[in-house]
Amino acid sequence: MKLRLFPRQEDAFFPLFEAAADNVVVAAKALLDLLSDPTDAEAKAKHLLDLEHEGDRITREILTRLATTFIARFDRDEIYALANGLDDVTDEIEEVGDLVFLHRISQPLPGVVEQAKVLVRAAERTAEGIRGLRQADPEHLALYTNAIDVLEHDGDQLSRRVRAELYDFTVEHPAQHVLRWLDITDGVEDALDQLERVAYTVEGIMLKHA
Repeated sequence: MKLRLFPRQEDAFFPLFEAAADNVVVAAKALLDLLSDPTDAEAKAKHLLDLEHEGDRITREILTRLATTFIARFDRDEIYALANGLDDVTDEIEEVGDLVFLHRISQPLPGVVEQAKVLVRAAERTAEGIRGLRQADPEHLALYTNAIDVLEHDGDQLSRRVRAELYDFTVEHPAQHVLRWLDITDGVEDALDQLERVAYTVEGIMLKHA
């Protein structure tokens, strides 16, 4: 007999969570494009803002459904935490895009581009992990959370490397250059940290209900 993680009437939440996670993937890829090539930064930042609005829309739909749905096994706090966690990722990504535009960044910084690549991989693994909620497969969960742990560690290392390069006084960087890129590298790292928090939320749900 196949285990059902949630009662049938709760199935409508799954497509919404998956749509939110897919939106995060699209946003992460759009940010990578912007950081790799800041040409036409205003239009690219506007695209990220549109994706952030789409994330808000999905979150509102989840919370509206939450207010009108009887929940038997999936706690309201868990739904709220997962919905808002995914929304926070798109918020963080959009903020980085806005910084690139506002700071008038014209050339990429290789270390931050590498950070963004890690963010894309983490977003993709998150989308896979969210889809695993339907099956409540412990093995799938372990692969997802372990992957996020590794990627978050990789992101931390890259962030430290970027900071070290910016503070390298053997290379003459204008103070504005340093401060602008510190804002941006911190923003990418914040988005990756938020994906790790989403993974912890998913893990908690799976362990409680599987």
